[in-house]
Parts: sequence; structure tokens; C-alpha cells
Amino acid sequence: MSIIHLLPNLEVLKLYRDAFMGTQWDACEQQFRQLKLLTLESLDIKHWEASTTSFPCLKKLSLWDCGYLEEIPLEIGETATLELIEIDSWSKSVVKSVKRIQQEQHDAGNEELKITIDGMELSLYLSRHEGSESE
Repeated sequence: MSIIHLLPNLEVLKLYRDAFMGTQWDACEQQFRQLKLLTLESLDIKHWEASTTSFPCLKKLSLWDCGYLEEIPLEIGETATLELIEIDSWSKSVVKSVKRIQQEQHDAGNEELKITIDGMELSLYLSRHEGSESE
């Protein structure tokens, strides 16, 4: 990952299974300047750190089958270009982190960020899973 971020025109990054080794990704010192789509799937990543400048052009974040991931960095939600976060419900702590991201965005007046869990809008997902996600 320390080299990939140096690709100046990289717009799409999809990391599957063994594409990323280790349980931690510290993207605080990295800047993916043109990245618009980031997909993480079936990774063993547990800790992910990012700064507000790590993904300045990100539009879509997709996380699938990353059950060890503790949370999506809140700084990802502060990316002005971010339009969509889509996740599955494998990690309850990731579900909690997208709830926090959406709340922070709403508090800042950004109603445009769309979040889906298992293909459902966040509000619909939460209404169907009351109690199990609100702890």
C-alpha cells in the first residue's frame, strides 16, 4: 500500500482477499489523490486509520466480508466528494461506525451521503434490526 498511493491517476482500487496483508492499514500519511472508488472485500484488516486528506476525491466506498474490521475511520465521512458507503452486516462495529458517520454528516448539514447495509438504506436496515444495532 505504501507504493500504490503514489500512482497519480489511480481512480479505482479494489482489494480482494490476499491483496492486502496484515491487520492494520494506516493511510494517514498516504494520499490517494484521484481515487474515486475504493472496494475492500474479504480482507483480514482489523484496524484502519485515515486522515481527512487521505482520500480527497473518494465518491464510493464498498466494504464486503471484512468481519474483523473494527470501524470505518470517521475521517472518511468528512470527505466532501463522498456520495455512497455500502457495506454488509458482517461487522456490527462497522455498522455502528457508519451510523456515527451519517449522524456527523447530518449534523454538518450534509443530507446527500447515502449509506446502504446489505443493499438497504441505513434507516430501513436499522428499523428492521432494532435493538441489535443500537447497543
